[in-house]
Amino acid sequence: MAFGKSIGFVENGNDVGGLIQAFYDMAPMAGLVAALPNIVNPLLENSVTGRWLMPTSGDGTGIGKVMKYRDNMLEKRLETRHALQHGDFLDNIMNAKNADGSYMTVEEVKVEALVLMVAATDTSAAFISPFVHNVIQNSHIYARLREEITLFEQQGKLPTGIVTYEQTLELPYFMACVKETLRFSPSTPIIMPRLVSSGGMEIEGHWVPAGTEIGANPYVVHRSTDIFGEDAHEFHPERWLVSEEHSKEMDKHMMAWGYGARVCLGKNIAQLTTQKLCLELFRRFDLGTQDVDNPWRAENWGIMVYWDQWLSIKAAALAST
Repeated sequence: MAFGKSIGFVENGNDVGGLIQAFYDMAPMAGLVAALPNIVNPLLENSVTGRWLMPTSGDGTGIGKVMKYRDNMLEKRLETRHALQHGDFLDNIMNAKNADGSYMTVEEVKVEALVLMVAATDTSAAFISPFVHNVIQNSHIYARLREEITLFEQQGKLPTGIVTYEQTLELPYFMACVKETLRFSPSTPIIMPRLVSSGGMEIEGHWVPAGTEIGANPYVVHRSTDIFGEDAHEFHPERWLVSEEHSKEMDKHMMAWGYGARVCLGKNIAQLTTQKLCLELFRRFDLGTQDVDNPWRAENWGIMVYWDQWLSIKAAALAST
């Protein structure tokens, strides 16, 4: 979708070019920049400190390695910039025009291409991992989810092949687990600051002047007992099935995808891929925790990063076969 072809991680069964490790190497710093822009950005923009802190494609490590891969990949595409059409996001970037009719510069294309490479690199995994963990750690939730999937198969509502995104939406308990994971384990539990627009605004009876930096952390908002109930600190998918009105009221306060004009641009494709994967995972396999004495590790780098989620997996019998 981004560049017209796969990098090859799945096909080769390994970390091609060390790009995944490079992402992990740079992620903590990226999280720091996002959390403390007023402190970090002046250092990056300074002619002295910025020289040491800003990455380049010649670094050979971290984001520099990703930048080098990007430069090599773009070289041939830029030679035929407007002659060939590949039908991917990169085409749209290279063919986009400014208000005066000019195209983006090469450096601007490189910046946008880098965003395509790193955006959502781990946020999808940061949803899938806690979805699996939260479900299998609660036996009654796991049992109810499997029962719903089996029932839909027996009723002929699921295909023998891979489910469509639209079909995932039809399973109410599965979707309750999806929403509860987004609430209980948001992928980006960090304040993403915004500046108050000109003229200022009133928030909860408090006047906030224009230019003031404000923000809210989804991890905190999603645990508000006033909004989500006294059990807000527990993983409880059933809260989304109380009533449609109650679900809509909670939805208004969900911040997992951002909010308003700054909502995640990749929300739709992320929902499509993660929901299809999670449903098929629980449909086709019996899952369990492999080592209960050594739980997984999680760190907040601006996005949640998980390690050591060892599972026992065996093929499940499909009711539709």
